[in-house]
Amino acid sequence: MRKGIHLLALTWVLVAKPFEPARFESGDLFIQPPMTLGGGEVLLELDVSASGDVGTVTVLRTTPPFGDLLRQAASGWRFEPAREVQEDADAPVAVDSKVLVAGFFRPPTLYSAPARGEVPEDVAVASAETPFPTSMVAPLYPPKAYFHLSQTVAIEVEIGVKGEVTSSKVIRPAETEDLSNAALEASKEWRFRPSRRNGKAVPAVAYIVFGFRELVASDR
Repeated sequence: MRKGIHLLALTWVLVAKPFEPARFESGDLFIQPPMTLGGGEVLLELDVSASGDVGTVTVLRTTPPFGDLLRQAASGWRFEPAREVQEDADAPVAVDSKVLVAGFFRPPTLYSAPARGEVPEDVAVASAETPFPTSMVAPLYPPKAYFHLSQTVAIEVEIGVKGEVTSSKVIRPAETEDLSNAALEASKEWRFRPSRRNGKAVPAVAYIVFGFRELVASDR
């Protein structure tokens, strides 16, 4: 009987996930950037406490004016905290963790061609615990969405231990469904340096805010 109990406990430990990343719970995701001619990229590393609050927000990459807008919003987010199996495998505990937030703002052009504006600048190095994008794919601009005003879409992506996107979902859609679908499809093509915890690659969850703005006739 005792042997059976030990085998059952061992099976649970092998099946249970030793680390569950933090997940977005609430907050304002809709950052409407001002009408500028260029696009932009923003990468933020959030320190999320065991209570789910956002502490320090470290800017890793920024493009004015998008960086400040996204940083201000993300600092007020709330998360379901990360949980980790420690001494008691039956009771994973809430722990401090880090969360990546990426902002990808398309230039107001039909195709992803260069446009005038600020160039993204890397200003800090991500910690090993934060998954970092190695490939950022721009969403296509749906033909039916040409005449819509500026909109944003927020995507939650799950990242595997090899840095691949294992699943993605829209957590805040645009008013135009075609824009939400375009953002979702682009997010599936992103690739990351995987997150590491205690020296081992672990699954991660990251958030991508895609910004679409009303097209301009020309940026020349």
